[in-house]
Amino acid sequence: MAMPFRGRQVPELRFGTSGLRGLVQDITDLEAFVNVVGFLRYAGVGPGDRVALSGDLRPSTPRILAAVAEAVRDLGAHPVFCGFLPTPALMLHGIQSGVASVMVTGSHIPFDRNGIKFNKVDGELSKADEGPVLEQVAIARRREYERPSDQSRFDDLGMFVQPPSDPTLEPHDEAGRAYVRRYLDAFEPEALAGLTVGVYEHSAVGRDLLAEVLEGLGANVVRFGRASEFRAIDTEAISEDLLEELGRLVNEEGHTGLDAVVSTDGDSDRPLVLSVKAGGRLRFHSGDAVGLLTAAALGADGIAVPVSVSDAVERMLPRVPVIRTRIGSPFVIEAMKRLGGDRV
Repeated sequence: MAMPFRGRQVPELRFGTSGLRGLVQDITDLEAFVNVVGFLRYAGVGPGDRVALSGDLRPSTPRILAAVAEAVRDLGAHPVFCGFLPTPALMLHGIQSGVASVMVTGSHIPFDRNGIKFNKVDGELSKADEGPVLEQVAIARRREYERPSDQSRFDDLGMFVQPPSDPTLEPHDEAGRAYVRRYLDAFEPEALAGLTVGVYEHSAVGRDLLAEVLEGLGANVVRFGRASEFRAIDTEAISEDLLEELGRLVNEEGHTGLDAVVSTDGDSDRPLVLSVKAGGRLRFHSGDAVGLLTAAALGADGIAVPVSVSDAVERMLPRVPVIRTRIGSPFVIEAMKRLGGDRV
């Protein structure tokens, strides 16, 4: 049974396929705080260390980020907000800088939920890490739950009595610049010259960086559908209704001659690729297909995929070793490490 907080049973966040996720109402300041303190202690973060932070564009993200930053300060470390960035951009920055990082994101899950994703200095948490992290979380939780209310920074509902300083006020842009440069350095300068690509912006956190990368590689980029309110887009569950909606947006704004339409999910770690058919109709290409084409183009010498992926991988690349895993990026990453090779 969960440990009570001031006489109340409160939900505790648990790890899902990747990171902690839950209803926004359950991710109180206190719950975010104790989970981050637990992770940081497990990761060996201490006084003077830097911890990189970012998040998606959900309305609940800034508040949770403030709790994350306060947990970093509690250990005497320094929170560094890298701007609102794609999850892979934050991880790239953490690995290159040798710092732990925390991403506040619910990825593609519904609007009323959010999550927290932890990265060690060498990358995402593995499933083997989760148990020891939760042991440290339990210690942090006990410390805060047993603290007398008049000595606690949290009220009876688990929210800060005095709101902490906003970590997003002075963002550092190095992580975003490095992420864009990674792609511009990987391809020829005019790799996309002559192509007109529509970028469906909606509320994807990487919408500006995505357009910048495409333009930097020579594409003519047409942006459309930018949203001021968050919209959860699951890039593997694109309905006919959404395809028709996107087609209407393109036509209503007079964007003709597009060669493709691209986008991402909320935290911009999953791509959405649509080709343009006759009459401006759009065709969805699943992640299975996009991933397979990418592996073939890169000349992959090892492939790790979840069990849910199409068997087209083995059929189209019969000479490439393939490992199938349980669903969840930690399982896939673990398999990638086992594969070895130069292009996994």
